[in-house]
Amino acid sequence: MKNLFAIATVAAIAATAGSTAFAAQDYGYIRINNEKIEAGKPLTINLVNTSAPATLDLYSAGGKLISSRDLNAGITTDVRYQSTQLPATGLTAVLKINDQVVDTKTISLK
Repeated sequence: MKNLFAIATVAAIAATAGSTAFAAQDYGYIRINNEKIEAGKPLTINLVNTSAPATLDLYSAGGKLISSRDLNAGITTDVRYQSTQLPATGLTAVLKINDQVVDTKTISLK
């Protein structure tokens, strides 16, 4: 009987630890309705959802940082970028929480 209780206790602790570890993982995503933009036109990232404060970085295809925005946890809508130096090869939006990349989107030019 003691062994059964010990096994049940260990199983309960393992389940609690596993669910706590899962709940602690940060998540987020980027939604862009039109992943093709015209040169010289503004870029609108329609929705960003994050579980914790995050950073949304915009990079050129060559890896040069074009813009960086701090975001609060939760849903952020209509993040707009206006740039006169839009790269000719496209962009990559990178969402980071605690310096860990949680989502990326590639945006190409029309």
